[in-house]
Parts: sequence; structure tokens; C-alpha cells
Amino acid sequence: MSTESKMFLSLPPSHLAEQSRMVWGRMFGHCICESRKGACLSIEQTARRSGMGVAEWAAIEEGQVPKDITRLRAMAAAMKIRFDQIVMLVLLCERAWQL
Repeated sequence: MSTESKMFLSLPPSHLAEQSRMVWGRMFGHCICESRKGACLSIEQTARRSGMGVAEWAAIEEGQVPKDITRLRAMAAAMKIRFDQIVMLVLLCERAWQL
């Protein structure tokens, strides 16, 4: 067993689950941020278009993943991307929704 594997075995399962959720949430947020920038939109513009507050949108880009499909649809519309692109991202980062 590698040293790295031993290190993870010493962490409590609840801690590993939370760390995993955080990593996947940050991945989701990074992809949302890049999509927003690709659309040449500021956080303020995108938040307003989606019906969210600036703080809520910023929190998503920092890794706080919305679990409401309505929010995800609003995000896609605000960035003028297809909803299936957000769905693909959700599927890629689905561990962010576990817990």
C-alpha cells in the first residue's frame, strides 16, 4: 500500500466525503466561471440575467453548487449556453451533489 493510500485511510469517512464534495464543487464553479468569461459577462451581469444576487453567483463560482434545476436553467440562460451543457457539467461533477 502506498504512503498516499495510508494517508487517506487515516481520515474519517465523513471528512473524505466532504473534501470530495468540496473539490467537485470547486471544479463546477471553475467551469461556470470560465463559461461566464467565455460569454464576456461580468458576475454582476450574469447574476442579474439569472435572477440571482451577485453574492449567490460568486458563491457558485467558489464551489457552492445549486441543487435546484430551476437555478441551473437560469444559469444556462444567463450565459446563453444550452441547458444540456450545464447538465453535462453536473454529470461530470456529480460528486459535488452527494452528501
